[in-house]
Amino acid sequence: MQITIGRSGNSNIAVAVNEATANIRNPVFIIFMVPENHLQEASYHICRNYPDAQVVGLSCMSYLGKFYSDSSCTIIAFDNTFVVQTGIIHKLSTCPLYSLTDFHQKLINTDPGNTDTICLCLATQSDNRLSTTLNIELDEHDIPLIGGSIATGDSFDKCIFINGNEYRDSAFYAFIRNTHGNIKVMRSRNEKIGESVQNSSNNPGFIFLINNAYKHAMFHQKHILDRMLQSLTNLSMEAGMVMEDTLYKNLKPDKGIVCAVFEFDKEV
Repeated sequence: MQITIGRSGNSNIAVAVNEATANIRNPVFIIFMVPENHLQEASYHICRNYPDAQVVGLSCMSYLGKFYSDSSCTIIAFDNTFVVQTGIIHKLSTCPLYSLTDFHQKLINTDPGNTDTICLCLATQSDNRLSTTLNIELDEHDIPLIGGSIATGDSFDKCIFINGNEYRDSAFYAFIRNTHGNIKVMRSRNEKIGESVQNSSNNPGFIFLINNAYKHAMFHQKHILDRMLQSLTNLSMEAGMVMEDTLYKNLKPDKGIVCAVFEFDKEV
């Protein structure tokens, strides 16, 4: 299985991690989402259990199929079907260009193709300079950007755990190359993201969804959130997260809904 997803609602985070990772074997990259008070402990257990994987964790509401929660442990694991290069943008609020040299090298190390690579970026705060900085390199190589920010209120209170360490005023990025197919990215301003996926992909193997808090709340209030998630689940395995603002290609952070569709056309 190229991508494995797991979820647990157990209040004991050590138990929750074990339950959510029960089917994960030899991952190269893990994304985990847990309540904020469990971030450090969850990071410890996951990094201990998978010392060779690159791991990023954050506190946000998560999606898994048609289910969503801000109190569960949700984990998405990528196996060696993917080439993954990760890094950190430091000093996000003052000088994100400081980290651009390393960003460039990680991009080159990924050996990206025209249709098989994305850059996933998860930031502690929304900042126009971040997307501008990243797209200096991404536009040249025609690599699409997808991601979002977790900050609400005081952004300096927000953190991301990367490979067991806590980072504030920072952004995590991962170049992800699918060696057995393509990755398509798309965006919608309404709940019809499922139609966008259906119209753009004939072979969706996994759908990674990034919604934003405003749209999530609005769709929930209008009783259309379940229908949106069900439309994606009908197409493929789907998981993702709710962020404050979303990132998409070379656009500024906004309230759009974005997703990456992983297609597996080649024999594994």
